[in-house]
Amino acid sequence: MKFIDPPVRKRSSRQHWIDMVQELKANPGRFGYVGTYSTGVGTHIRQGIYKAFYPDDEKDPIGYIASHWEIVTRRSKDGKHIDIYIKWIGEDLGR
Repeated sequence: MKFIDPPVRKRSSRQHWIDMVQELKANPGRFGYVGTYSTGVGTHIRQGIYKAFYPDDEKDPIGYIASHWEIVTRRSKDGKHIDIYIKWIGEDLGR
């Protein structure tokens, strides 16, 4: 057995998504390639699992995401993951 310290985390997953959302909102109406992820991540974003995509006081995260974001997924080249593209549609659409 070895006794060693684990590597330091670069940043939290939540902070990663907060930063991503800020960048997407700074470029409304344009798709941003946010990365290659496991197949469930796109679904989890749409289902409101990633709280960075809606306001803290939002009562209907799924509805908010559907009316304010466009999320597109494509199978990645390795065939095991998905590439995720997200566009901030904005506040002006309403619901």
